[in-house]
Amino acid sequence: MLRILGYGLLLLKICGNSLAFKCNQLGIFSSTDPTKFILCTERNGELISAEFSCSNTTIYSGSNAKCVPHKDNSDGNRFNFLHLGDKTAASKEVSLDCITPGVICSDCGTLTFCVGETTLNGTTSVRVLNHAKCVDGEHCAVGVGCTTLAEHPCSVAPFVCDDLGVFPDPYDCRKYHICTKQGSYEYRCSTGSFNSHTATCGYSLQDGHCYERPVPFCQKTLQVGSLPTDASYYYICVRYKSDDVLRPSLHRCPANKQFNETTFTCS
Repeated sequence: MLRILGYGLLLLKICGNSLAFKCNQLGIFSSTDPTKFILCTERNGELISAEFSCSNTTIYSGSNAKCVPHKDNSDGNRFNFLHLGDKTAASKEVSLDCITPGVICSDCGTLTFCVGETTLNGTTSVRVLNHAKCVDGEHCAVGVGCTTLAEHPCSVAPFVCDDLGVFPDPYDCRKYHICTKQGSYEYRCSTGSFNSHTATCGYSLQDGHCYERPVPFCQKTLQVGSLPTDASYYYICVRYKSDDVLRPSLHRCPANKQFNETTFTCS
């Protein structure tokens, strides 16, 4: 059974290992290079390893299970010029909106039924038809509904910075997050959606990343992939100790590189 050692983001064992180690369990491990970390995950029934780099000026912390800033006195907020939306209070809870007809987990305890309606002028809108609360002991899992099964965890949770940079919100195409040495800042575009390629707002709300969510829903621990509309970003699905919810930990490849889902590398 996977457990966390100390405070951090994963319900996994975290420890230091050399670069030339062989994975013998699932987890995220420190590298001999402090600016990198090693992921041990499963593919086709076999354990595989991949090495990832933290962003510039950060190092991997095994005790925190994330990339953290160096302890120095350098200025931190170099992303101020990207503040193009309205600053909002960091979300402590997440409630997803209906964006397409169907059934969604609007939060970890609510199953929401969404319906589409077409007006006389031909435009289509989506609204909530009904909410159904999960009973005590159950949680809402994407693609499953209300369940007690641990292998189908909830995957709707507030965004948490695990690296420095500008990141799209996993669930709302109108929001983005700026992660600095000073903390995490959430913004909402005044108009349109956020575009991670240009780090600007004002793009169409009809884009695919709005209909399908900017980041794919996590289905299992240590699921890895690139963002559908911007492969320079990639995510690793992890569980946090505080709430045992499965969520995407977002990172970005170095400039002019994209994440390769086959090799687990930025190239």
